[in-house]
Amino acid sequence: MPEPAPAQLIRNLCDQVSDAIETIEPTAPISQYGASEGSGGTGQIKYPMTDAMLEARSQLKGVLVSWTLLVAEEKPDTIDCKDEPTSIAAWLYQRAGWLALHPACSDLIMELREGISGLLAVMDRHIDDRRFCGWHNGKPVYARHDQTQVVVDGAVYTPNEGQDRLKVQTASMDLTAKDCAAVLMQVHGMKITPRQILKMLEVDERDRQSGKLGEHEGLSPVGQDGDWNTAPLLFRFEEVLIRVGKSRRVSGLQAS
Repeated sequence: MPEPAPAQLIRNLCDQVSDAIETIEPTAPISQYGASEGSGGTGQIKYPMTDAMLEARSQLKGVLVSWTLLVAEEKPDTIDCKDEPTSIAAWLYQRAGWLALHPACSDLIMELREGISGLLAVMDRHIDDRRFCGWHNGKPVYARHDQTQVVVDGAVYTPNEGQDRLKVQTASMDLTAKDCAAVLMQVHGMKITPRQILKMLEVDERDRQSGKLGEHEGLSPVGQDGDWNTAPLLFRFEEVLIRVGKSRRVSGLQAS
């Protein structure tokens, strides 16, 4: 498949920045999946970020900032985004056409690719190195792969037993796409973003309308996390897990 034109490639990379940041910084607290009214989160980071994560995020942000300053100076343009990677990436996304014509466009593409790859590589190592097993005295409990016992809720378990308990507890929960993505990563070792879950919903809704899926087949929301029209959708986690597993079997992907 031919590579997209430079402007679209830049937009794609900016989208990947947002996905990567969402993966490394889930927005609901790990101590309470589905804690808020209707099962949504409260806007805190779900798990401790390692020094390597912080460094990789800082390097990616540095790339974004440097190119934002270049656009602001040479185009020129006004920097009116927030000082955070996803907002800066969205600002650059809107100026992809101008950047595609810049003599250093290939440098931008290379730097974004390296920054995103570096961030995701750190996350992959983190998933491989530690397993979330539950809580003890209100604090998250992690186990390294050479660890044989953990204390969860005042009782001693093996790491596998701790994760099995979490799998049972979360299966029947109604969670936002962000919380579903966090549980998939932390409990099932499956790296996925909230945006990918919502994209699966779009695909399944389109297939139901066309008759490819039955009325009750595929992914469907069970409600919303609030009473306002734009409140995040809620999904039964077990249904999301089944849908993601089906998608990965079709694509040949495996859990990290």
